[in-house]
Amino acid sequence: MRVVQASVFIGIFLAVVSSFGQNASRRAEPPFKPVAAVGDIMRGIVDPLSCAVFASVGTVSSAEGIKEIAPESDKEWERIRAAAMGVAEAGNLLMFDIRSRDRQPSWMEMSKLLVERAVVAANAAAARNADELFDAGSELFAVCESCHSQHMPYDKWILWRTPKRISPSINSSEVCR
Repeated sequence: MRVVQASVFIGIFLAVVSSFGQNASRRAEPPFKPVAAVGDIMRGIVDPLSCAVFASVGTVSSAEGIKEIAPESDKEWERIRAAAMGVAEAGNLLMFDIRSRDRQPSWMEMSKLLVERAVVAANAAAARNADELFDAGSELFAVCESCHSQHMPYDKWILWRTPKRISPSINSSEVCR
Protein backbone atom coordinates (compact mmCIF):
# COMPACT_ATOMS: atom_id res chain seq x y z
CA MET A 1 0.00 0.00 0.00
CA ARG A 2 2.85 2.39 0.81
CA VAL A 3 4.40 1.70 -2.59
CA VAL A 4 1.13 2.71 -4.29
CA GLN A 5 0.84 5.87 -2.17
CA ALA A 6 4.45 6.79 -2.89
CA SER A 7 3.92 6.16 -6.61
CA VAL A 8 0.80 8.35 -6.64
CA PHE A 9 2.59 11.09 -4.70
CA ILE A 10 5.60 10.99 -7.04
CA GLY A 11 3.31 11.05 -10.09
CA ILE A 12 1.39 14.07 -8.81
CA PHE A 13 4.63 15.81 -7.84
CA LEU A 14 6.14 15.24 -11.29
CA ALA A 15 2.97 16.44 -13.02
CA VAL A 16 2.93 19.65 -10.98
CA VAL A 17 6.65 20.29 -11.47
CA SER A 18 6.46 19.66 -15.20
CA SER A 19 3.48 22.01 -15.57
CA PHE A 20 5.52 24.77 -13.89
CA GLY A 21 8.34 24.11 -16.34
CA GLN A 22 5.96 24.27 -19.30
CA ASN A 23 4.42 27.52 -18.06
CA ALA A 24 7.87 29.01 -17.49
CA SER A 25 9.03 28.08 -20.98
CA ARG A 26 5.87 29.57 -22.48
CA ARG A 27 6.52 32.80 -20.59
CA ALA A 28 10.16 32.80 -21.70
CA GLU A 29 9.22 32.88 -25.37
CA PRO A 30 7.07 35.96 -25.99
CA PRO A 31 5.50 36.28 -29.42
CA PHE A 32 7.85 38.95 -30.74
CA LYS A 33 7.20 40.00 -34.30
CA PRO A 34 10.03 42.21 -35.59
CA VAL A 35 8.60 44.51 -38.24
CA ALA A 36 11.16 47.32 -38.65
CA ALA A 37 14.33 47.19 -40.73
CA VAL A 38 17.63 48.38 -39.25
CA GLY A 39 17.31 51.70 -41.09
CA ASP A 40 13.85 52.23 -39.60
CA ILE A 41 15.18 51.64 -36.09
CA MET A 42 18.08 54.00 -36.70
CA ARG A 43 16.04 56.83 -38.23
CA GLY A 44 12.97 56.42 -36.04
CA ILE A 45 14.49 55.58 -32.67
CA VAL A 46 18.27 55.81 -32.40
CA ASP A 47 18.89 59.05 -34.33
CA PRO A 48 16.35 61.29 -32.59
CA LEU A 49 16.90 59.85 -29.12
CA SER A 50 20.69 59.76 -29.26
CA CYS A 51 20.69 63.26 -30.69
CA ALA A 52 18.72 64.42 -27.64
CA VAL A 53 21.39 62.88 -25.40
CA PHE A 54 24.31 64.31 -27.40
CA ALA A 55 22.81 67.81 -27.55
CA SER A 56 21.83 67.94 -23.88
CA VAL A 57 25.22 68.93 -22.44
CA GLY A 58 28.22 70.84 -23.71
CA THR A 59 30.05 74.12 -23.87
CA VAL A 60 29.44 76.87 -26.41
CA SER A 61 32.08 79.51 -27.03
CA SER A 62 30.96 82.63 -28.89
CA ALA A 63 31.56 86.37 -29.04
CA GLU A 64 29.25 86.71 -26.04
CA GLY A 65 31.45 84.37 -24.00
CA ILE A 66 31.35 80.77 -22.85
CA LYS A 67 28.05 79.13 -22.06
CA GLU A 68 27.58 75.75 -20.42
CA ILE A 69 24.63 73.76 -21.76
CA ALA A 70 22.85 71.28 -19.50
CA PRO A 71 19.27 70.35 -18.67
CA GLU A 72 17.84 72.83 -16.20
CA SER A 73 14.60 71.32 -14.96
CA ASP A 74 13.60 67.92 -13.64
CA LYS A 75 11.46 67.54 -16.76
CA GLU A 76 14.48 68.12 -19.06
CA TRP A 77 16.66 65.69 -17.08
CA GLU A 78 13.92 63.06 -17.24
CA ARG A 79 13.51 63.61 -20.99
CA ILE A 80 17.22 62.94 -21.48
CA ARG A 81 17.13 59.89 -19.19
CA ALA A 82 14.17 58.48 -21.12
CA ALA A 83 15.89 59.19 -24.45
CA ALA A 84 19.00 57.29 -23.31
CA MET A 85 16.85 54.35 -22.18
CA GLY A 86 15.16 54.36 -25.59
CA VAL A 87 18.56 54.12 -27.26
CA ALA A 88 19.41 51.20 -24.96
CA GLU A 89 16.24 49.35 -25.95
CA ALA A 90 16.96 50.04 -29.61
CA GLY A 91 20.26 48.25 -29.08
CA ASN A 92 18.26 45.23 -27.96
CA LEU A 93 16.13 45.46 -31.09
CA LEU A 94 19.28 45.40 -33.21
CA MET A 95 20.22 42.05 -31.67
CA PHE A 96 17.11 40.25 -32.91
CA ASP A 97 18.16 37.35 -35.13
CA ILE A 98 16.37 38.76 -38.17
CA ARG A 99 18.52 41.89 -37.96
CA SER A 100 21.82 40.32 -36.91
CA ARG A 101 22.07 36.92 -38.61
CA ASP A 102 23.83 38.07 -41.79
CA ARG A 103 26.10 40.55 -40.03
CA GLN A 104 29.70 40.30 -38.85
CA PRO A 105 30.25 39.20 -35.22
CA SER A 106 31.06 42.82 -34.38
CA TRP A 107 27.37 43.66 -34.96
CA MET A 108 26.34 41.91 -31.75
CA GLU A 109 29.25 43.41 -29.80
CA MET A 110 28.40 46.91 -31.01
CA SER A 111 24.71 46.39 -30.20
CA LYS A 112 25.58 45.23 -26.68
CA LEU A 113 27.87 48.23 -26.22
CA LEU A 114 25.08 50.52 -27.43
CA VAL A 115 22.83 49.15 -24.68
CA GLU A 116 25.58 49.36 -22.06
CA ARG A 117 26.71 52.91 -22.86
CA ALA A 118 23.16 54.23 -23.22
CA VAL A 119 22.30 52.89 -19.75
CA VAL A 120 25.36 54.71 -18.36
CA ALA A 121 24.05 57.92 -19.97
CA ALA A 122 20.58 57.29 -18.52
CA ASN A 123 22.07 56.80 -15.07
CA ALA A 124 24.04 60.03 -15.39
CA ALA A 125 20.86 61.89 -16.33
CA ALA A 126 18.99 60.27 -13.44
CA ALA A 127 21.78 61.51 -11.13
CA ARG A 128 21.48 65.02 -12.67
CA ASN A 129 25.22 64.98 -13.33
CA ALA A 130 26.12 66.99 -16.43
CA ASP A 131 29.81 66.01 -16.38
CA GLU A 132 28.99 62.29 -16.24
CA LEU A 133 26.34 62.74 -18.92
CA PHE A 134 28.87 64.50 -21.16
CA ASP A 135 31.37 61.65 -20.72
CA ALA A 136 28.68 59.00 -21.21
CA GLY A 137 27.43 60.78 -24.33
CA SER A 138 30.97 60.81 -25.72
CA GLU A 139 31.31 57.08 -25.07
CA LEU A 140 27.92 56.45 -26.65
CA PHE A 141 28.89 58.47 -29.72
CA ALA A 142 32.11 56.45 -30.01
CA VAL A 143 30.08 53.24 -30.16
CA CYS A 144 27.83 54.72 -32.85
CA GLU A 145 30.77 55.89 -34.92
CA SER A 146 32.61 52.59 -34.58
CA CYS A 147 29.57 50.58 -35.63
CA HIS A 148 28.71 52.88 -38.52
CA SER A 149 32.27 52.83 -39.82
CA GLN A 150 32.07 49.03 -40.01
CA HIS A 151 28.47 48.41 -41.03
CA MET A 152 27.36 51.45 -43.03
CA PRO A 153 28.25 52.22 -46.64
CA TYR A 154 31.00 54.85 -46.75
CA ASP A 155 28.92 57.57 -48.45
CA LYS A 156 26.15 57.25 -45.85
CA TRP A 157 28.67 57.16 -43.03
CA ILE A 158 30.26 60.44 -44.20
CA LEU A 159 26.81 62.08 -44.27
CA TRP A 160 26.06 60.72 -40.81
CA ARG A 161 29.28 62.25 -39.46
CA THR A 162 28.42 65.80 -40.58
CA PRO A 163 28.92 68.41 -37.85
CA LYS A 164 25.24 69.44 -37.86
CA ARG A 165 24.51 66.10 -36.25
CA ILE A 166 25.53 67.37 -32.81
CA SER A 167 24.52 70.80 -31.67
CA PRO A 168 24.80 72.54 -28.32
CA SER A 169 21.09 73.32 -28.27
CA ILE A 170 19.01 71.60 -25.59
CA ASN A 171 16.11 71.54 -28.05
CA SER A 172 17.68 68.86 -30.19
CA SER A 173 14.58 68.36 -32.33
CA GLU A 174 15.43 71.62 -34.11
CA VAL A 175 19.06 70.79 -34.85
CA CYS A 176 19.35 67.05 -35.37
CA ARG A 177 18.15 65.54 -38.59
